[in-house]
Amino acid sequence: MLKYRPSDGWLVAGTHGKGMYAGHVTLIDTTTPPAPAGVEGKLESSYDMSIFPNPANDRVELRLSGYETGEVKVVIYDQIGREVKHYSPRLTPGGTVELDVRGLRTGTYYVEARQGARWLVEPLMVR
Repeated sequence: MLKYRPSDGWLVAGTHGKGMYAGHVTLIDTTTPPAPAGVEGKLESSYDMSIFPNPANDRVELRLSGYETGEVKVVIYDQIGREVKHYSPRLTPGGTVELDVRGLRTGTYYVEARQGARWLVEPLMVR
């Protein structure tokens, strides 16, 4: 498990049988070029992903904030890190993507969403 809280830069990592590790990190958005000297710009560095419904049976909706409209790479991994499904859907202007998870056995999976330097992982329960 890997969780990042952008509000205070707190990163927590959980391992299978080894415990929990935590610390503060600073993320840098490498997808947006710096503003020219004398020009103020706002860099987006807060990303979030939610999965609904979770637990799921056949379809889920990913809600991605901080991502741009366009193609996003989505991969579903099983509990030991094997890729079990992958998608390259187009993210809607509302920040949503619908995924078909039929065929996945009952259990816990990890959904990874990538777009450039944006990268998040969230757990998904399938029943």
